[in-house]
Amino acid sequence: MAALVANTLVSGDIAGGLAAQFADFLLKSLSN
Repeated sequence: MAALVANTLVSGDIAGGLAAQFADFLLKSLSN
């Protein structure tokens, strides 16, 4: 998760990074 945030900051694509993070969170929640 931290690496994903770091990559988002480096690329400057905050919205895209948050969307990917949220999608990842949803997938993990559904798989539990």
